[in-house]
Amino acid sequence: MPERVSSVAPPTQLDLDTLNQLITAINSLNADPYFAAAQVFFDVSVMLGELSMEVRAKAEYLTTDQGGAKGWTGEGAEAFKKVAAELSTFLMEFANVVQRMEIPTRDAGNDVVELRQQFDQILRANASNFGGGTDGGPR
Repeated sequence: MPERVSSVAPPTQLDLDTLNQLITAINSLNADPYFAAAQVFFDVSVMLGELSMEVRAKAEYLTTDQGGAKGWTGEGAEAFKKVAAELSTFLMEFANVVQRMEIPTRDAGNDVVELRQQFDQILRANASNFGGGTDGGPR
């Protein structure tokens, strides 16, 4: 039976340089900024939600009789309550938009971690093909 001849050419120096650039790029990825940004999105959404509730509570307090003190009444009070309710709704909607950004941002950080782990596993499994090193670079 004749020997099988491979039609795949050995890698050129350009191929190896490109591979090294790819390895360097993947190794330089850092998930921490994604996790930090996700935490900021979460914290801001919580603060906006709390501010929304506080606006509603203050408006209710100012327009309700409190322990013998008369609350603000009349057309001005009604207009104030309406504006406060609109502001509170706006703040809550904004909080929801910001909160929706937290999960995909955190997921991006998780994806970076997973990519680096998978890449490292591939390099370790194929270390003998690259001269026995585990750092990903050819020897």
